[in-house]
Amino acid sequence: MTGVIGKLTAIGRDMNLAARLQSLAGINEIIIGPNCRMLLETYKKEGYLVELPFSIIDKEPAVLKGFDKPVPCYSITAK
Repeated sequence: MTGVIGKLTAIGRDMNLAARLQSLAGINEIIIGPNCRMLLETYKKEGYLVELPFSIIDKEPAVLKGFDKPVPCYSITAK
């Protein structure tokens, strides 16, 4: 038997933030928010990686629809 039994949909503040940040990204650019940056830094700090295989560059906080305050954001670039 084949077919779709159910659907999964990701909703909420984090998904809204991800979509808004994605809209800021240029061609071949990845923009992440503060939670993702924290997780990457924690991953490195806890010894899972000696060094991240990319650089995290601070960007100006973004004024995003649906968010009361500017949101810190970061660009990911290859090393």
